[in-house]
Amino acid sequence: VIREGVMGMPRCLMIGSGRDDTRPGTEFEFVTLDIEASRKPDVVSDACRLPFASESFEAVYASHLLEHISPRQAGNVLEEWGRVLKPGGEMLILVPNMGYVAELILSGKGEETVYRAGAGIDITPMDMVYGLPSLPMYHRWGFTRESLAARAKAIEWKEALVYEFRITGPYDRCELRLYGRKKGEASWKGWDLDTSKSSDPYAIRIKGE
Repeated sequence: VIREGVMGMPRCLMIGSGRDDTRPGTEFEFVTLDIEASRKPDVVSDACRLPFASESFEAVYASHLLEHISPRQAGNVLEEWGRVLKPGGEMLILVPNMGYVAELILSGKGEETVYRAGAGIDITPMDMVYGLPSLPMYHRWGFTRESLAARAKAIEWKEALVYEFRITGPYDRCELRLYGRKKGEASWKGWDLDTSKSSDPYAIRIKGE
């Protein structure tokens, strides 16, 4: 049984529990879900079949989890994640940017360090393709703007954006993000990210009917 939000805060389902310092902001009360009980999530469950009623959460967040799930086995799990979103709910998904990875590999930089992960591990483009078997954290799929946007269209959005995360620093362009607000009205503010602005000139916008 999942508790109600404290003090009226909207609740965000964090799929793949991660560490406390990876939680995106303080706008939500986070309910963590992970298939590994050792990570001590609030709920132990397979991310492909969520044990919640439809429209249970104001937000859904997953950071670098989707690439660990093969759509050949699980289908489009974004549809399942969107199922538990309330009308007006927000979704924020982060995955490796395979378009940028391909650029680096084709330029001969496939085994050069791109950035240093939080665990102090140097990450190369090939790591971004295959994952880190030493942890173990194998990748079973990869995404471009186009393929991520195609899966996102299974959800009825008010608006959504798939974009290359561009910042100043070694992590620049290494990540794709999907941010969307589901069709319907929301009584909370939440992340409320501005999809009208993006530093990625090739960002894909998904508008509702």
